[in-house]
Amino acid sequence: MFKYLSIGFVYGLGLSLIALDAAAAGDGTYIPEAMASAPLGILGVPFGVLGAPILWAVAGYLCWRAVRGKSAIPFVALMCLHYATGLVLAFYPDSPYSDMDHMRKLLKAGMTPLLVGGLIVYGLGQVCLWALFLSGRVSQKSAV
Repeated sequence: MFKYLSIGFVYGLGLSLIALDAAAAGDGTYIPEAMASAPLGILGVPFGVLGAPILWAVAGYLCWRAVRGKSAIPFVALMCLHYATGLVLAFYPDSPYSDMDHMRKLLKAGMTPLLVGGLIVYGLGQVCLWALFLSGRVSQKSAV
């Protein structure tokens, strides 16, 4: 359990640090923070920054529980909530994170490596998390 919790926490901390760098002291974009911390980012940017490590530690714990034969519903529900609110925070025009026009300017101004690097870290983390979840669930069924 501790391994899943700690890996999730470190993953969330890494995402939060990348997102803080992308925010560039207010001159950058907060979209990576919205994506890393959703649904906690709904409460505002400070909750997003501090909440990402907590969110991913909880996701790691719920994944561990599901792999150990407990209900998978809490893990899947959290992940669905994360993806849905992340998209809303990033693309809903009235969201405090919604600054797609500014992000396009930043991409043209040379922030592409940081934003693409953050996207790669996020994507790899998601692939690893779901691979752990699915492989654990498959091995649970084959053991029965």
